[in-house]
Amino acid sequence: MPISNIRMKIIALGEEQPVSCPVCQFVLRDKEDVKSVRQETACSTCVINFKYVYSTKWSDGWRPSVDEARKKMHI
Repeated sequence: MPISNIRMKIIALGEEQPVSCPVCQFVLRDKEDVKSVRQETACSTCVINFKYVYSTKWSDGWRPSVDEARKKMHI
């Protein structure tokens, strides 16, 4: 018996969607992360940790390195 209860559902075929965050490179966790990557080009955690903190730099195109993003997540 598998321990995991992971389930996937294909809603509709369409354009390709990223499966990982362009900033931290972690796999997107849920539909909020997918929505966040579409709108903000980063997962919801990276948006909270970086976009809101460094809003001026973020709007100018700055993004943290993968290492910096993961350190902020304590991973």
